[in-house]
Amino acid sequence: GLTPPPAASAASAAASMAHETVGLPVRPIWKSLSETQQQVLTKNGLPLTELLADGQPDGPLSLLVSDASQGKWTGELQSLALIACCKDEATLQNMLKTGSAGGKGITRSDLALAVATWCRAQVWELSQPTSQTDDKKDAASFCKGLAHRLRSEERGRVVKWIAGLQQTHALPKELWSSTLRCHLAACKGDPLPPLVDE
Repeated sequence: GLTPPPAASAASAAASMAHETVGLPVRPIWKSLSETQQQVLTKNGLPLTELLADGQPDGPLSLLVSDASQGKWTGELQSLALIACCKDEATLQNMLKTGSAGGKGITRSDLALAVATWCRAQVWELSQPTSQTDDKKDAASFCKGLAHRLRSEERGRVVKWIAGLQQTHALPKELWSSTLRCHLAACKGDPLPPLVDE
């Protein structure tokens, strides 16, 4: 039978990639914040319930892979990163009183580092082996293989995001290299390297 020309296939693949999204889970990021940081976000119209309402994968912490690979992020993620970068309790308390959410001296590189750190944690999480819960061996094997493939694809999209952040901002090289080591180990089925904080 006739087969479509390669150009058509390439165009379809490009169109599919143009609509791919990548996102970060809300709960782990929220839990990493202090109680005061959470209160500041809530007062400024970004409570946990608001973040979770949109869901994944097209939630407020998600964007197109094409944008992520250029080191971009969403407005909601920037708000999270801005508050996460502010560690001074007095400043946070002042934010609560005034309703402002600006941190003095926080640069875009600081925000990028926060986002990249969350990306690295997500890569590590997606590198964990999938658990087998089905008693039927064949069905369990199929489900496990499918889950592994989907997690691998999702992990690859997050890796593109952190690569974009690395290229557009002055991030620590170890953050990128540790992410890549984790991703490659998961691809090969090797033991995962430890997730070391910078």
